[in-house]
Amino acid sequence: MDVKTKGEKKVMNLAIEKPTTKTLGVRRIVKDVKSGKIDTNHRVQRRLTWKLDQKQGLMASILEGYDIPSIYAIEDEDGVLSLLDGKQRITATVQFIEGEYTLGEAFTDLDEEYFSQFGEEIALDHIAGKYYNELPKEIQDEFQTFIYNFRIYKKLTDDQVKNLFYRLNRGTALNSMELLRVDADFMLDEIQKLENGNFFKNVVNMTENARNRFTDQEVIIQSMALLYYEEVGFSKKDMKDFVKEIKEYKEKGVQEYDELINMMNEIILDYFKKAFGEEKIKELRKVHIPTLVKLASKVMKNVEPEKFGEWARLFLQENTGRGSNSDYKVYISGATTKKETITDRYEFMLKDFERYIAKLDSKQELEYNDINDATNVTEEIMQEETQEISI
Repeated sequence: MDVKTKGEKKVMNLAIEKPTTKTLGVRRIVKDVKSGKIDTNHRVQRRLTWKLDQKQGLMASILEGYDIPSIYAIEDEDGVLSLLDGKQRITATVQFIEGEYTLGEAFTDLDEEYFSQFGEEIALDHIAGKYYNELPKEIQDEFQTFIYNFRIYKKLTDDQVKNLFYRLNRGTALNSMELLRVDADFMLDEIQKLENGNFFKNVVNMTENARNRFTDQEVIIQSMALLYYEEVGFSKKDMKDFVKEIKEYKEKGVQEYDELINMMNEIILDYFKKAFGEEKIKELRKVHIPTLVKLASKVMKNVEPEKFGEWARLFLQENTGRGSNSDYKVYISGATTKKETITDRYEFMLKDFERYIAKLDSKQELEYNDINDATNVTEEIMQEETQEISI
């Protein structure tokens, strides 16, 4: 840290400016979230993970008077507050006011004395298990006037935003993918474009819970790495090293980064859309996708997407089902991340594809020969009939 001297007084250049404090009531927060003045989806943020009991617990804490931790945000030049810590709390609050869930049935610190303050007969059974719009007006006002404290930062660099996010979320451990996507924030726009395409939205068999844990983005980064390197493992270290290297290329303007993104777009958004249509394939799970992407990159210039899609469906049905004895199941069991296993997985898939294409070409050649034979016979018959007529 630099220290400058001004007269006899030392002035320290702080690495990050101190945040300002701001208070916002729930009524204003709901309005600002709906208008976009509060953004709950900053690109480094995790997705919504709170379950119903956690949301109901927060609403109970608001009524019972417990202290709610501050919300941390960064403010841009337009005054928009992007949340770095507090997404779950703010979203749960807005969802309750909007009528998406009810209060819980049990409250620890609400008794007759609490309800007596409202000057009319309101009891616990008038609020337990109720939606917001079913509550007495006095209780609705308790929620609407509740104040959240905001700690607001300005003028942060991308690295400072990532570091702040890390530090704020130490209490609730980030999973490996949530940590990785913070490092990969420089290409999250491109990743989100891919995950929002037809292939991941409609074809891949992935639960909503898995998507909330960013499994689709994890698979996209793995696929990128497998395209970028000839062989690679999918361990946390492998993926972190890949993201670090590709970031350096992007910052230096090296063409490999743009080429990789363009290739992913061409495969996922174009080739796979034509290959698989919009129907979900129940056997198509995350473990198969990176090797399918790599195989497509090798064959897409010479193989029609519809033909690739037919092979992929057949391959998954024959090699992944419960009744299958395929060696391929060994390479996907436990979804291992070892480089050798991923290489074996790809080579098995490649050989099966080559056999399928060879068989298909052989069949087409036979059909072509049959057509030629039939054409020759027809021509001979027509020649004989012409000769008879001439006679």
